[in-house]
Amino acid sequence: MLLILEGIDKCGKTTFAQKFKNCATIKHSTKLEDATAVLLDAVKRVKLGEFVILDRSFLSEMCYGPVYRGEMRITPAKFMQICKALKGIDYCILYFSRPEGQHEEYDANDEFEKEPDKLAMVEARYKDYIARYKNRFNIYEIQYK
Repeated sequence: MLLILEGIDKCGKTTFAQKFKNCATIKHSTKLEDATAVLLDAVKRVKLGEFVILDRSFLSEMCYGPVYRGEMRITPAKFMQICKALKGIDYCILYFSRPEGQHEEYDANDEFEKEPDKLAMVEARYKDYIARYKNRFNIYEIQYK
């Protein structure tokens, strides 16, 4: 089984993943890694019988990349590769969202949270992609509290 955790920084993904540290392989993807390669490696592990949790994946790249780097590293070809890889395994994506009005809790020292306007753009991108792909990718929303 592959469990992909998505959402903005400090929405509860890592805390949630750590609850499974004794029974799953947990991989926290960074902005420097190729999200497609990390996901394909996870799929390979799942096919070998592992329970894998990805703390961030391709949706994070699609939401953060254009806002903070000016580009998205998920090309149409990579997107199709992701779709094909996920088709053959048991997986789900948990999207962790923040309730409206929690913006005042952002950390001004955090690389991403110090610019609330950009973070709002990332949140808007998540909402758009989640609405667009929720049926295609087995996405379930969990509201952070």
